[in-house]
Amino acid sequence: MKKIAITQYIALLLLCYIQMASAQTTFIPNAVTDIDGNTYNALKIGEQVWMAENMRAIHDRNGQEFLFGNDGKKDTSIYKPYCYYPDHDSNNIFVHGYLYNWPAADKVCPLGWHLPAEYEWTQLLDFIGQRSNYTGVEREKKIAAVLSSEFRAFPSGSSYGSFGDESYFWTAITHDYREAYARGIYFNYGVLPHRKYVKASGFSVRCIRDKEATTQSIFIPNAVTDIDGNIYNAVQIGDQVWMAENMKAIHDRDKKEIALEKHRASLNTPYRYYPGYDQQNVSQYGYLYNWKAALKICPSGWHLPTDEEWTQLTDFISSHEQYICDGDKTMIAKALSSQDGWTSSKDNSNHVVGNEPEKNNATGFSALPAGMFGVFEGMIEGYSLFFRGCAYFWSASEDIHHYNGAYYRELAGNLASVTRNTFAKIDGLSVRCIRDKEDKE
Repeated sequence: MKKIAITQYIALLLLCYIQMASAQTTFIPNAVTDIDGNTYNALKIGEQVWMAENMRAIHDRNGQEFLFGNDGKKDTSIYKPYCYYPDHDSNNIFVHGYLYNWPAADKVCPLGWHLPAEYEWTQLLDFIGQRSNYTGVEREKKIAAVLSSEFRAFPSGSSYGSFGDESYFWTAITHDYREAYARGIYFNYGVLPHRKYVKASGFSVRCIRDKEATTQSIFIPNAVTDIDGNIYNAVQIGDQVWMAENMKAIHDRDKKEIALEKHRASLNTPYRYYPGYDQQNVSQYGYLYNWKAALKICPSGWHLPTDEEWTQLTDFISSHEQYICDGDKTMIAKALSSQDGWTSSKDNSNHVVGNEPEKNNATGFSALPAGMFGVFEGMIEGYSLFFRGCAYFWSASEDIHHYNGAYYRELAGNLASVTRNTFAKIDGLSVRCIRDKEDKE
């Protein structure tokens, strides 16, 4: 297995700086020092500031020393923090940093920096991809090449091997107690989609600088008026601005009335429904809309959020401690849910939405349990379901694997997490709009 010598490392640095001179990046020398005194250069890439080197600390940000594992297949843990030599060789630390299991990765970034969320990786890769005229596999190869040169993502492998060929970076997003998400770079192919890996795996860590101005949500009163004159408050969460209320318009943006139905359903005709069969619920909970109506209900300057925009929202919340329960990054539903309207849960946990509702809504998103208009398979009529028990929100993204399906997000009174899944477009769900992003030169 070929190792990178110091002279080769210096040559790679020189190549990196030469390429950056003509790129849309800014090199920041000695940007941050970790708890062990290691100093790291950084790169401003678009609106983000990333470390330009892998972490090589052996203590977490609070001074607790990591356990050390010589054999990634033997000494790993999904609970205890471990670090490893890349390719089991201490000479690789200077260039490649350490490999960390997820419990260590989650705490190794210095103060003012953090383990990036998935949406932050996506923002980085999209920014790099926009500089390429390639598409498909060739675009992915170009992104991997830029990550290798400017970002200095060398093929550090993992605790299971692949040194010299691949590199893996932890994200801050967990799937469950056992698995978390990571980004992989296969240098002969390109950037791999984010995937779940067992937390015991040893991967590289690259930290991103905190955005101080966007760690708190900002309430925006009377932010937008729909075609019918209804006025909606909004909230800025991270870089996004969302309505803080459900849509309740009866006309689409082209001024066409959306038919009101009680039981009848349609894929092709826009319909709206009363939550819980009661018109009086509309003022608080808004209408339920089938997907055809949802696509055209948002006011000008706003739009139905894509599946990726919903993921950016939930990833952002998961990456900020003030929004999660007991340090579990999957428990974010309470931070998004309103403080009223929910039926109490029989679950004894205080982390579920329906219990201790006074602790809900840290973000100001105010998700309301309007339930859904559900159509059972094989039927042409539907029914109001789960009113005051669940909140369902459409996305604008179709599920190509599900005939006539689109993605949605669910918050349930008996759950602590936010669910992503697919419903048939014939169903009726709530609509939350997101503000269009202004084009930047």
